[in-house]
Amino acid sequence: MRSTLFIGLLCGLTTPSAFAQDARERSEPATLFDAGSVSLNFIGGAYLESFGGNEETLTFGGIDLEYFCFDDVAFTVEALGYAVDQVDPDAAAFGFSLGTRWYFWKPSDSLGVFVEGAVGLTESDARLPTPNGTHFNFTALAGIGAKAQLTDRISLIAAGRYFHLSNANMQGDERNPSIDAFGGFAGISISF
Repeated sequence: MRSTLFIGLLCGLTTPSAFAQDARERSEPATLFDAGSVSLNFIGGAYLESFGGNEETLTFGGIDLEYFCFDDVAFTVEALGYAVDQVDPDAAAFGFSLGTRWYFWKPSDSLGVFVEGAVGLTESDARLPTPNGTHFNFTALAGIGAKAQLTDRISLIAAGRYFHLSNANMQGDERNPSIDAFGGFAGISISF
């Protein structure tokens, strides 16, 4: 988790103009995964509680912004809305996360396989999970996925993920149940 934050901070401290100059100096044309590239991903998916005997299902949708601070390494910002099916009452939540994606294998300029990690926050209209959870929680995720370019600006993106939600013991052991789930997302990516 510390390496995710470090890479994210490092990406945030770099300037886009430096990468733009680097891209102009290349002899080959820029590709989808080059430093300075930006993609806006419209994603949707679900997580199913996998540990602890709970039966929460989280479906979500939203946007995911990728900024490539280095070749093959992207800083991500994700804003998602969640619908949580749990023991009464069900909940609606909004989440925000920061993370990184590393495209570690690219068989071509238009296809890349990545690993990702992110940390974030959520706020919900009911306790997550019920009955002893809280409205405010922290999230962490790790995943593996792929991005495939269809046209100059449009790509498909998908990933499988492990997802964790809890309040980090801010209100004591008895008020810190967690959701530990597996799932994933799919979506459309627009490159700028």
